[in-house]
Amino acid sequence: MNGENENVECFDVVIIGSGVGGLATALYLPEQLKVAVVSKGPLNENSTFMAQGGIAAALSREDSPELHEEDTLIAGHGLSLKEAVHVLAWEAPHIIEDLVSWGMPFDKSGENFHFALEGAHCKHRILHANGDATGESLWQTLYRQALNRGNIVFLPNMYALRILGTEEANGVVLMDESANVTKLLCSFLVVATGGVGNLYEFTSNPPSSTGDGIAMAYDVGADVTDMEFEQFHPTVFFSENPNHVFLISEAVRGAGAVLVNAYGELFMHNYDDRGDLAPRDVVGRAIHNEMKKCHSNHLYLDLRPVGLQRLRREFPMLLSRLQQEGFDPTKDLVPVAPGAHYTMGGIKTDLWGRTSVKGLYAVGECACNYVHGANRLASNSLLEGMLFAKRTAQSIAENSMHGFKSDSGGVLCIAKRDFPEYDEVIKVLKHGMQTNMGIERNGDRLNQFISELDELLELIHHSQICKQGLELLQKITVCTLMTRAALWREESRGAHFRSDFPEEDPMFKKHLVVNRRGQREINAEVVENHEW
Repeated sequence: MNGENENVECFDVVIIGSGVGGLATALYLPEQLKVAVVSKGPLNENSTFMAQGGIAAALSREDSPELHEEDTLIAGHGLSLKEAVHVLAWEAPHIIEDLVSWGMPFDKSGENFHFALEGAHCKHRILHANGDATGESLWQTLYRQALNRGNIVFLPNMYALRILGTEEANGVVLMDESANVTKLLCSFLVVATGGVGNLYEFTSNPPSSTGDGIAMAYDVGADVTDMEFEQFHPTVFFSENPNHVFLISEAVRGAGAVLVNAYGELFMHNYDDRGDLAPRDVVGRAIHNEMKKCHSNHLYLDLRPVGLQRLRREFPMLLSRLQQEGFDPTKDLVPVAPGAHYTMGGIKTDLWGRTSVKGLYAVGECACNYVHGANRLASNSLLEGMLFAKRTAQSIAENSMHGFKSDSGGVLCIAKRDFPEYDEVIKVLKHGMQTNMGIERNGDRLNQFISELDELLELIHHSQICKQGLELLQKITVCTLMTRAALWREESRGAHFRSDFPEEDPMFKKHLVVNRRGQREINAEVVENHEW
């Protein structure tokens, strides 16, 4: 890198990502620690801000943490770590207490919380805020709290290029929109960069969800696991214009909405006794099958059973968006299709956010502590981000050295220009992921796509390094990790469906863990979170 534009700053903790995982970690850290929160784009451009669904917690009289735990384990198809799920379900009420104390405006029925129902939950246990704007309300609540903390510095519109360090993480290299380079040195580095959904053509995710945090952690030597498991949300509003695509919360089906195929026929009970409230993997595959039968690229959601009054009260954001698109949900069927939504795999961590690299933590969607297993239970994601952010902060506080590590020297010489084939490569990547790593996969297509990814990698490596080139390297790395994991898992389980191996196989009740040195398999029944 050219030293003339290089700036060096020092913090106790640097957090890459400004969603629920990043902000909550910053808030739970002791205020005597100097903390930087980095965002690739604007601070509110993240999946948390966009989340319509709520936060699951067993707080009603007829519910219990045991039932929440059981529902989560069933949804995970044998790959959820029981210890992690137990922590999630039993500590959930304390997370809600924390949020209430910070001013989170949860919706009420009288003096009590209003609980919604979502797919694969046996009880009404989903807390919402401002109807279907829970994510926005959560983000604003956390952000307001963070602004009042004098120890937290925000660095928006800074792209993270590389984690500094070899045996341990000691900082990160950033580049701003003017190609100025900044090194942030720190004692602890937290990756909270979200998932990978924007590597697909059709997704509910924001532009920032491209897996760059996973790629950087892998590059510095961290273990990565379960990358084959990408959840597709069954009901994403279908439009040929990607700028008009948006999520339609599962809670509307809990309120009575139903799916119909291109012929106007109900079909979910043909696939599962739970009908429209089956787990997301079941509903997504059912829609995919019906789309193939009807030779259509979308199906429909019938919101008429919900009624206008309830839509106004519980789903005001959805109602407004549909009206903007010219739909009257009291009369019209709404076009939907499954879209890439949530990454169950990611940077392998223990139950305190620690990775296999000293000083490096991961939290939120980019991390994998095996809570979600092969298929995330609805509305467990915001909860998981909050809870394990709290645990990550506790671990950092207990090990705080109150100082930063030394500068590890230069990183790369980066040319101040664009990568000429950038748009073309992005188009190939997204189409390849949508076609080969979507709801239905098979070995032949996966092998072919791996060959295409290898060719793209050669193209990047033979070009002068620039910011866009490094972005492409990160994206190709993540696509390759996902595709190779999908090829390895010769079965169908949860969100991963192989048409050439359509049944669940007990031999694959295990996790694939990879790093720069190779790969290993871990039996799901004997995972140890402190194996390093």
